Amino acid sequence: MFAVLLLVPALMFTGCADTWEPVPSSESQEETTTEAVTTEEETETTTAEETETTTEETETEEETETTTEEETETSAEEVKEELPRFFGLPMEEKLQTVNLKTLGDPESGLFDILTEKTWSGDEVLQMIEHYNFPEKQYLGDLPTDPAKKEEIVNNRNLSVLSGEDPVTPSYAILTDNASVRAFPSDLPARDSLDPHAFDYLQESVLNYGEGVVILHESLDQEWIFVQGFNYNGWIRKESAAVCDFQAFTDYLNPDDFLVVTATEIYFDNRDMRLGTILPLTEKTDEYWKLLKPERTPEGTLFLSELLIEPIDEWSEEHPGFLHEGFIPYSQESLTKFSYSLVGTPYGWGDGNNDYDCSSLAGLCYRCYGIFLPRNTSWMKHFTGGEGVVDLSGYDREEKLQLIRNLPGAVLVMPGHCMIYGGMTGSVQAPKYLTVHCASGYYRDSAATDFVSCYSAVETDLLELHRGDGSLFIDSVNTLLYVE
Repeated sequence: MFAVLLLVPALMFTGCADTWEPVPSSESQEETTTEAVTTEEETETTTAEETETTTEETETEEETETTTEEETETSAEEVKEELPRFFGLPMEEKLQTVNLKTLGDPESGLFDILTEKTWSGDEVLQMIEHYNFPEKQYLGDLPTDPAKKEEIVNNRNLSVLSGEDPVTPSYAILTDNASVRAFPSDLPARDSLDPHAFDYLQESVLNYGEGVVILHESLDQEWIFVQGFNYNGWIRKESAAVCDFQAFTDYLNPDDFLVVTATEIYFDNRDMRLGTILPLTEKTDEYWKLLKPERTPEGTLFLSELLIEPIDEWSEEHPGFLHEGFIPYSQESLTKFSYSLVGTPYGWGDGNNDYDCSSLAGLCYRCYGIFLPRNTSWMKHFTGGEGVVDLSGYDREEKLQLIRNLPGAVLVMPGHCMIYGGMTGSVQAPKYLTVHCASGYYRDSAATDFVSCYSAVETDLLELHRGDGSLFIDSVNTLLYVE
């Protein structure tokens, strides 16, 4: 985990979600001007009067040819405002087009939370009942108790949802990372009590600062069923700060922002996950000012300001904690960046606030402003299928021939995905490197040499074997890429 990011005292906003006003800063910035300097030769050959005239002309000329610091900052702000947006975030037009195509496919799992929608009771009921309670040996630390299971099922409070009766949604900003659960309960449903046993009630994690649409509340009033931009499910009510739709859209439409580019950093007393968006409201030489969502005791949104030290220069090989705006996309850049994620802890459904395979790949791409479908079964709907190659009819050599020139592409198979990192080695013994988050894999066709990793690893695609001894490459059926 990265060290704590150095902070300076924060300034607070006053008021509640839809009425906040910033406390004026006592600091002011002085404008800098450029002074013209005459050359030594000019000084020697001109009179004092001529020198004064020449100096004035030079100053005028330089002022015409150069912009002041204030004008430069204004120009930069105007450029950012002119950038197209997706999910409220400014980005290059090419990436917006890619994302809109994905959003346009209803099977991609992406959802436009920034457009108000009328929901019926039946619609919400169908979303909630999409999840089936898994039949597992253990519920919590005890053998599954049918009575306890029934209690959890009943906590969904479905009796209040009725037919075409409209459901009035609420809106909230997450003030903490929120585990998305299939049912309103923290109890894990597992096959064993092994610490690494998968919890089949764990679906995903929504990042701090994301917006959610609240559609329903549990019977015990401790859980809410929400729709995020790429997932829906039950989250803890205490992790969301409710606001009106205007405050919701205002927060999610920043003119400038930072994106978290590390999988394990801790600052402002919380874990920050890869791909987290932090609205940036001001930059000076001494500090950068972030907008920070907080939850009042009544559960409503309260915004404050967090001051951090200006961030260092960023590179794919040595990325820092944060990057201003999305990282400029290229296949080469994304490939290099993916290697910095090696060692990231693995967690089924992002359990324990870790990352699973599709989460890591998706959040890696999100740092570049590209929004992938959350689950591997949805990835074939990326860009509405335009940026997807169906490999189901390809043999092994045909697949390798295709992917070798597409570093940064996502390779998808049933239940797993990985980022292709490029080819190394010799012509006689090539290696097709991949970066992926996994619990483990076999290194031999006999399926006897098992590597237990529970983390993101760099591996040769031709050495990755499944439990039946087959190579992973033989199961790869989909390829995603952005040129």
